[in-house]
Amino acid sequence: MKSRMLLGAALLASGCVPAALPGQEGVPLGVANRPQKGDGPPQPLQVSASEAPNFSTAYLGLVEVTFENRTPVWKEVVRVAVDFGSPARNKSVTIATADEIDAWERAIKLRAPMYGAAPSTAVERWGLGALVDTLGTRVDAHPRDTPAAETAATSPPPAYPDQHLLTTPFRVPPGLFTKRWILLSTPDDPAGGCIDSMILTYETSDHEMGRVALPFKISPSDWQPQACARLMANPNGNQ
Repeated sequence: MKSRMLLGAALLASGCVPAALPGQEGVPLGVANRPQKGDGPPQPLQVSASEAPNFSTAYLGLVEVTFENRTPVWKEVVRVAVDFGSPARNKSVTIATADEIDAWERAIKLRAPMYGAAPSTAVERWGLGALVDTLGTRVDAHPRDTPAAETAATSPPPAYPDQHLLTTPFRVPPGLFTKRWILLSTPDDPAGGCIDSMILTYETSDHEMGRVALPFKISPSDWQPQACARLMANPNGNQ
């Protein structure tokens, strides 16, 4: 069992899982975050995402993001940024830090077993232990080369695990994919409504830019029960 878990962790970290579990594919965005028409420039990577509902609570959602490289060359992602679509939604979301992820991981293990639900993401297929192993050492999300005098006057960037979505750089093998994770904290009824998607912007080492509207919410799940229940009941109306 232990060797299987270690193998799972290695496969997840390298992006070499034999088959990717389906996520919701991102919609390429152009000017003013409008959906890009078919004749627009191609995105450097295909990006998809999914909530891991077996790890959800009323206030916390684990989102798995897959970067797929459909080219014959290696791609290196050097910058990732996320936005949740409006000031109200952005204020409703907190991105968990490394210490908070540690505390969440300990608590979620105590909450096991995971209700016998079918896995919908790679982390659910391989288990929480594989996720924790691949999260690995805590590092700064964005390496700093700021002079010491400037660093003393500014707050350091948050520290995230090395497989975290916001930890860069990371590489995507040709013809394969890499999976990253982000743990989001919200009220059960966020002021901005159900947090069901994000705008993800990334840049590669060869100066290609990608921007996608990335849906990730799974229904039903325990995360944001009030706001998301209203959204599902009235998908075309106001929450």
